[in-house]
Amino acid sequence: MQYSIRGHIQSVNTNDIISVINQYQLWRLVTQSKVDDTFSFEVWVGNLQDKSALFNDFKRIVDSYGGWVDWHECDHHSGVTGPCVVQESYSVGDHFD
Repeated sequence: MQYSIRGHIQSVNTNDIISVINQYQLWRLVTQSKVDDTFSFEVWVGNLQDKSALFNDFKRIVDSYGGWVDWHECDHHSGVTGPCVVQESYSVGDHFD
């Protein structure tokens, strides 16, 4: 099982976000920068300790820039799958979709 952390953060400079992401061993990373100076991502990590640390790091970034972040347990890449259910979300300022 992996832990998925998704987010949408307002940022004109994505270097802060990428430098945090690069501190962890990722199972997978999907990113998208938008023209309105936002950065969307989904990060998968393989253990609870990394999920907790990375999610807390992202919350600090959300505090600085605005946006949202959430996490859920994800088993879509295993033999037996179930629905993803967001376990925790965090937002500051406008909640972007």
